[in-house]
Amino acid sequence: MENLEEIVEYLNDTLEVRCFYDDYANNGLQVEGAERVKKIVFAVDASLELFNRSVEAGADMIVVHHGISWGNGFKYITGRIYRQLSVLIKNDISLYAVHLPLDADRSLGHNYMIAEMIGLENSYNFAEFADIDIGYAGVVDEVDIKELAENVAEKLDSSYKIYGPGGKVSKVGIISGGAGEKGILAAVNEGLDCLITGEFGHTSWHLVKELGISVIACGHYKTEIPGIKALQEALDTFFDIETEFIDIPTGL
Repeated sequence: MENLEEIVEYLNDTLEVRCFYDDYANNGLQVEGAERVKKIVFAVDASLELFNRSVEAGADMIVVHHGISWGNGFKYITGRIYRQLSVLIKNDISLYAVHLPLDADRSLGHNYMIAEMIGLENSYNFAEFADIDIGYAGVVDEVDIKELAENVAEKLDSSYKIYGPGGKVSKVGIISGGAGEKGILAAVNEGLDCLITGEFGHTSWHLVKELGISVIACGHYKTEIPGIKALQEALDTFFDIETEFIDIPTGL
């Protein structure tokens, strides 16, 4: 059993949370629960289902990529927000959320972990979001994009879709979740052949076609599991606690 304050401090320092002051997410401890933590549940998305399953699992703390407090935070504690908060408060469970810091981290982040999975070489950060480069770019041995997509999907246990010209690629970028047009333009500016991301939007279809870059989309949810699981392993090693990952796939 460990002290909540020490766990939060470890997370804040390890992920350099304070550097991401322009992130729309309110990173860090969003709901404070029990002072002592015996078990932490990890998941991608905060939800009522997750909170109820965390109670069943006997958790004292929940760590997620997508929390419940964004921007200016709550204005009314009613309806859905009340139902979520009431489960946490009644059961003395803390909620910690970490958004862009977990995309960007150079040892535990989603993009770093995916880069390791596919053997990306000469990697470096690119794609500025909230004043910090969160993506990873590098090279792989020249490969047909379908083969690369199949490799990524296998590692992520996901499906995939390919957009853009296709063909052979070697200069590859990774932006987990939703890169959006901003991420695609960042990849083009880096001279990349291919961008691996989670979801692909309708408005990006003509963009990639006209700019000549290919995109592999493997699902927002699936591309944002690697960092959460890496973080789970790190805390499991560093602290005397029990951990569990709760999988609630969205299919998106």
